Amino acid sequence: MAFTAFRAAAVELELMIWEYAQPLSFASLRDLIAPLDTTDVRALARAEQGLDVARKRQILQATWSPWFEGIATFGELAVDPSADDAEADIGLVLLQTVDESFETSDAATFVEWFDDRRRIAETMYARAQLKEGPPRLRAYLDAYHGKYLAGYLTVRSVVSGWRRQVKRPLGGAEAYRLLMHRTRFDTRRAIPDLSLPTAHFKIEAEALLLSWIQDVAATNAEDIEAFLSANGRQIFWRDNRLVADPSPDETAAYLAESNNWYRQCVSSALHTNVGASDDVLNRVPDADEKIRTLLKVLAGGLNPKDPILADDLARYVLGQRRVLTLGRVTAPFWLEGSTEKVLYLIRTTEHGRESGMSSYDLVRMPVDSTSFHTLAAEVERLREPRMTIYRMVDLVPAHADKDRGLGRQLVAFKYGDWCHMENRGVLTDLKQVPGEFASDVETQIQPPDMVEGEYRLAEFVSVAMRTIQRLRSGTGWNVEDLVGESGIEAWTRRIIALADDVIAAAKGDPQTESDVNRRLLGKIFGEGNFTDRLIDKGIMSLDDDDPERREQLIDALYRSGFKPAPEVPWLDNAPGTAGQLFARLHGGWDVKPLVELERE
Repeated sequence: MAFTAFRAAAVELELMIWEYAQPLSFASLRDLIAPLDTTDVRALARAEQGLDVARKRQILQATWSPWFEGIATFGELAVDPSADDAEADIGLVLLQTVDESFETSDAATFVEWFDDRRRIAETMYARAQLKEGPPRLRAYLDAYHGKYLAGYLTVRSVVSGWRRQVKRPLGGAEAYRLLMHRTRFDTRRAIPDLSLPTAHFKIEAEALLLSWIQDVAATNAEDIEAFLSANGRQIFWRDNRLVADPSPDETAAYLAESNNWYRQCVSSALHTNVGASDDVLNRVPDADEKIRTLLKVLAGGLNPKDPILADDLARYVLGQRRVLTLGRVTAPFWLEGSTEKVLYLIRTTEHGRESGMSSYDLVRMPVDSTSFHTLAAEVERLREPRMTIYRMVDLVPAHADKDRGLGRQLVAFKYGDWCHMENRGVLTDLKQVPGEFASDVETQIQPPDMVEGEYRLAEFVSVAMRTIQRLRSGTGWNVEDLVGESGIEAWTRRIIALADDVIAAAKGDPQTESDVNRRLLGKIFGEGNFTDRLIDKGIMSLDDDDPERREQLIDALYRSGFKPAPEVPWLDNAPGTAGQLFARLHGGWDVKPLVELERE
């Protein structure tokens, strides 16, 4: 929620800049970015606030990116859904990518049929994983090592520590469930105060991430096993311990904390550059006393107002996160007026195995009369020959909402302001799409003006360019009463440099990610030549110039992801440089644990 809080704060600050627009011409939330056409220096202070909020959000995202990428790589290549008795997310999604209906209303028979389809889907995924996994792992850790290697080895090191704790070959699917739960529901304590000056925020964000990962790696055996056996019971984390079967009062307190935390984060972000502390005033390193006086006066007037749109934005963002777009395509379509049906042509195969040719389906889709005439009006208005079709999957588990279900899928058709949805997967023949599911999908594919405007604002490049252009326009600011003729060049230089940083990091922040990568690997393998080689050249720098060792290394990493590898002869006999990655656990070889425990 900290990412969303930064986004909400950016929206609120932009609304405050609109108060200085000449004339006030705010017409739609879709056009959220305000002009900076005033000489009132308070508007410049607000613009600087917005840039600091934007930069801190970029820093936070880049700081956590290695961990997120590590979990994603582990989930893709070390989770065999067929090996875990508990339902795996991937199995629930995969089985419903095939559209088929079940013709009996008997619940017990449906469950049996559903479970059979899930097992088939999981087995097919496991086979594909076995074939494609090793070369994909090598690509991630070699060609793209700057993005994936440090996070992946960190996740593997955490899982290795868990395996040593429980003294059994904890499976990749089990470990993945725990990794996801800790990351989704136990990261509040790893987020810095969002009001911190930008330079301090970066330092604190990295330190808290490393501390949190060490705590997660030290999760004790009792909590690991209790989590894996929870089976849908109420659980949450507090002070690095699992709270299972909490009392009603404990649950109420936890939920209240969770609900309040977002608003606290928004408030903290809005207090960026507020106050007259040295940390706030020292953000302009070469400021003279007159500029410091100006900053102090402005800081006192930057106290935020009560947020206007923050709660609404959070609701929309939460809705978008509860669904996932599996695919999107544009397709030609026609209206059949006599039957009020919509015909669309969609490609189903890009290259057929036998013919090598594409194949297409022409589908006649019934819609109700109101929907048909709404679409006809949009066609008359837009005159575009193609509509957009989305395949969406539900991410809300059934135990959280009886009308939802993890893996449930639908197809959404969008043309202008017209939208139509149909169930897919095992519920293809079910006519009604649940209201909350439909609402979340609509927010994703047809966002309201506020969300559309926030999308544009959250790119940050436009607001950064706006501020740079205003500062370089030659038009002054009404500050003479405070700083006289000496001007505010030192401050404006700082703002331009900040805006340049925001623009440079708009597509990613490789320097911050690199800093975090080095600190993560340093925690596991120590600061030195081994870590330097991994950072600079990737996993293949450890092959001792031996092509055979290269294949052995990837094979050992891949197999030990699912569970410790009992037989790795080269590690037993001649590990070489690559052997420094591994340690022998109770069940076999694994990546060196982040938290080394005393051997018993």
